Amino acid sequence: MRKFKKSTLLISIGLIIYILLSVIDRYFIKVDPYLYIPIALLGILFIILGIIKENKSKK
Repeated sequence: MRKFKKSTLLISIGLIIYILLSVIDRYFIKVDPYLYIPIALLGILFIILGIIKENKSKK
């Protein structure tokens, strides 16, 4: 089993959250904006934090 760096794991989790939310909202049920916006922001936050950690570890 391959070990993921923490930054890669954060990016992966963020992408999964955002993609699942988008697919569910578009094809299955409409997600209420009061629920969609915080979940989408959480996914985007994980992606941004993962990118920042990855850039810091390269320096």
